Amino acid sequence: MNGKEEIFMNKILIISFLILTATFVFGQEYEQKLYEFYVEGDMGKYGQLLRTMEKELDRSSNEGLFLLVQTQFIYSSYLMEEDEDEAEKWIEKSWPMAESLKANKFKTAQVLAMEGSMYGFMTSINPWKVMTYGPKSIEYLDKAIETNPNCPIAWLYYGNADFYRPEIFGGSKTEALNKYKKAYSLLEERDVQKYDQWKVLNTLVMMGQAYEALDEPSLAKEYYQMALEIEPDFDWVKNTLLPELN
Repeated sequence: MNGKEEIFMNKILIISFLILTATFVFGQEYEQKLYEFYVEGDMGKYGQLLRTMEKELDRSSNEGLFLLVQTQFIYSSYLMEEDEDEAEKWIEKSWPMAESLKANKFKTAQVLAMEGSMYGFMTSINPWKVMTYGPKSIEYLDKAIETNPNCPIAWLYYGNADFYRPEIFGGSKTEALNKYKKAYSLLEERDVQKYDQWKVLNTLVMMGQAYEALDEPSLAKEYYQMALEIEPDFDWVKNTLLPELN
């Protein structure tokens, strides 16, 4: 390699490094704002930021693409209670990007868990396709656990599948609780960043929901209060779940 070629290659490496660094920094800024909106219960702002991210995030990087898919997924989860048609639109946007991440072998277990959950959403949106989407959901969630048994998100989302599925299709609040406990134990072993605390909060809330469903209100309250110890102004718990429990 001559001198000019070496200088050119060094420039390429520097530019690539700067792009990756910018993606990481901007990604963290987005994640922090998303976390704040989640805690505040302001899903309107959450959706607005998601639309900004669609325009600004670098989809050529696995990190940027994953953050976008994850944010679309969380927003779809919220919309399932508010507007299923809108939720379906976001889910359809997520599929090809999730497939790209799998092809790149990037956070495969988490991507599989999201896809399994999205099949579960589609079962709710299109109940006449339950015999198609239902087994697909479990297949992908099983693959997620098989790919990485230590992935807390995989256990959390599998727990959600057990929680929300009717018993006739294999749903079980007890099994859901066991999976939530597994997710929580894995999260406890990690140094979870502030902007990633939504995983801990959501797991605690779902354990509380499971205990409520199992007619254990005192235990449900205990887990809701644990969530408030992390975020005292966590809107969902503070202004909805605890008042309804009391």
